[in-house]
Amino acid sequence: MAQGLGISVRTVESHRHALMTLFQAHSTITLLREAERRGMLPLQPAWHRGGA
Repeated sequence: MAQGLGISVRTVESHRHALMTLFQAHSTITLLREAERRGMLPLQPAWHRGGA
């Protein structure tokens, strides 16, 4: 993910941690479910749409 966005792995980890704290998520799956509930995820992943 970091390489695709042109940022460091540590930056991705920092943002994930901040979102987990904000959403009070104790696991990555809980974070993803909360993001989905809030409409923050695309309906289809990029690989399914034919993107990179």
